Amino acid sequence: MIAWVLACSVGSEADFKLATGSAPPAEPEPEMVAMEEEAIADDEDQGFRAKRNEGLAKSSPRPASAPPPPPGSGRAAPDDDAAPATRSWFPETFLWAPAVVTDGDGRAAVPAVLPDSLTTWRVLGLAASAEGAQSGATLEIASSLDIYADPVAPDRLRVGDRVQVPVRLVNTTPEALGATWRASGRGLQAAGGGDVAVPAGGTRVVWFDLQAAAPGAGTLRVALEGHDAVEETLSVTPRGMPDHQLRRGVLGSGEPLELSAPDNATFARARLVLFPGPLGVLRHALDARAGGTVAYALGTRGPALLEALGASVDTDRREHLRRLELVGIQELTATASSGSLSARIAALEALDGGQPGRVAEALSVGVRELVLAEQLPDGSWRGAETLQGSLVLAAAATRAVRRPEATAAAASFFERQGGWLLHDDTGDAYTAAQVLRSGAVDGQLADDLRARVAADLDRSGDLVQIRLPPGVVGPDGRSVSPRDALASAALVVDDESTRAELLAALIASYDPAAGLGPPHEALAVLDALGLAGSAARPDTIAVALKIDGEIATRHELRGDAVAEVAVLEAEVPLSGSHRYEVVSDATWPGLGWQLELQAWTPWDAPPEDGVQLEVEREALTAGKPSQVRLWVSGAPNSLVSLREELPAGLDVVGNIDGVVRSNTTDGAWTGQVQLDGSGLAELGYRVGGALAGELWSGGFTAMQDGELSGWLPPEAFTVARTRPRASTSR
Repeated sequence: MIAWVLACSVGSEADFKLATGSAPPAEPEPEMVAMEEEAIADDEDQGFRAKRNEGLAKSSPRPASAPPPPPGSGRAAPDDDAAPATRSWFPETFLWAPAVVTDGDGRAAVPAVLPDSLTTWRVLGLAASAEGAQSGATLEIASSLDIYADPVAPDRLRVGDRVQVPVRLVNTTPEALGATWRASGRGLQAAGGGDVAVPAGGTRVVWFDLQAAAPGAGTLRVALEGHDAVEETLSVTPRGMPDHQLRRGVLGSGEPLELSAPDNATFARARLVLFPGPLGVLRHALDARAGGTVAYALGTRGPALLEALGASVDTDRREHLRRLELVGIQELTATASSGSLSARIAALEALDGGQPGRVAEALSVGVRELVLAEQLPDGSWRGAETLQGSLVLAAAATRAVRRPEATAAAASFFERQGGWLLHDDTGDAYTAAQVLRSGAVDGQLADDLRARVAADLDRSGDLVQIRLPPGVVGPDGRSVSPRDALASAALVVDDESTRAELLAALIASYDPAAGLGPPHEALAVLDALGLAGSAARPDTIAVALKIDGEIATRHELRGDAVAEVAVLEAEVPLSGSHRYEVVSDATWPGLGWQLELQAWTPWDAPPEDGVQLEVEREALTAGKPSQVRLWVSGAPNSLVSLREELPAGLDVVGNIDGVVRSNTTDGAWTGQVQLDGSGLAELGYRVGGALAGELWSGGFTAMQDGELSGWLPPEAFTVARTRPRASTSR
């Protein structure tokens, strides 16, 4: 590892300087610095390296400040002055210091430790003076060695895999190099090494065989003796049929869980996922492709929400928020003239909730008059098809227009329908929450509606949910989503612990592909996320998974990492029931967890009367996609869900012809296929990758009506190399 110091100087003109040096800093606070690894790879190695970095990024959370070197990395072995440092810490981004206060001379320094990656790092620094002047600078830092080894190994394998791994030996010196290299493994079988000559200023590629014999975590070590050593961690997955149990909870409020693996399990582990808090969801939503009302709400409310949740807003983020605002205001103008009543209500709520501007103020005046014109003499608004729909439409309109006369009329409407709202057979928690959010009710009716919301909280599962009868719609006439119901309830409950439960369930239900949802739902979610701003974000949160009272694995969320996903894994007992606990020393509203007990059992023969699968594959060669044909047979005119766990290093290339919808992630593809009147369907797709060797798949499964209906057990894929080896392993 390389010690590095960032020094910044902020004067009256907001000059900003970045420098490297070895002088010890004087008690600095963190400085805003972001570092991103710039991948440097030969074309031959690009596919390998992308997969390796992806896996390492998942397992190496970004520190909030310069961390101490991980144990055993970045330091020469003791008692051997000639031993090279072992490189084993490879995060892609490792430092984010969002707020630093300079000293009386306008200076501050942040010490940092560079990871072990041999690459070019980009540093971004932003500064502002007390007078409001701003400036920034970027700096590139090359992290390299004169002589080094660069193995290009996968980040995951499956039991039985035998992979041919290339190692690039690089000599940047003007002298030819003669040295010995070795490959070894812990939990893995690595066979390779020998004497090698590398020309001056040149590169030599050597190969070794890597085998995965047992499931769990394995460590690969490649050393160029006397010059460099690299250690990488690989995950080895069993080949059995997966049997996974999923539980969820909220940090700081979970009860112990009694879980047990199947009696015939051959391997089992626990996988604990720590969900990002409200800040993580907000950041993703800001980067998603939102339009219209949602884009405007994000653009105008984003800065205040980010700051309330403890995040700084840099120049790039402000520019992005400004673009969202501009895109949104253009579409809101069209909505004002031709949109539906519910669309105008959402637009008005977004316009009044953001930063004031002349265009927005003028537009909101016109939209408000259009919405007010639709209020009926009885205090409701025209356009709803049911009484429940009329109540939520009136609640949303009242909240948006904020006119005393409209609120008074709506209050009378809500009072007259109080019996309907509170009756067990007609009322519901979502409508009650919407009426409370309108601000038009108080006193006993408000208390009763709040009690109705609390009574409809369903805590029978791991995370709280809202019980809703069929047919409940939102102001736009659409069926209410669970997320909309959770957000609305969070905005009206009084109890802090209940609000934290609702926020955690809301965040756990966030679907990155769908974003924040339609306008009314998105606005409710944004308001709910803002509730977390009332609680200070802890600097650190230590989380541990305990099994039968003993810590099996632990992780510390630091700084901004509190708003990121973290994944912890631990092997678990195979037999009997055991007590699992997720404990933490602090919490933050909305932080939740997901615990998956993953077990693998032997594959049985597929049922003869279930879905039948038949696959025909072309021969595989590394770097060249090959064609796959799949035939599916089952009940006529039925919908079948498919999942194929591809071997390590292989992915679907292009589209999958014949599926209704498909998704490819984490070395697997999923899709749905519609069988025809004769109960048949044919699919075609291509797979390819960069690894060569014998690689096992994880099996092919078919689901029908929510039940596992057919499968193909794992099979071995033989992937040939495109070129002969530069040297042989031994």
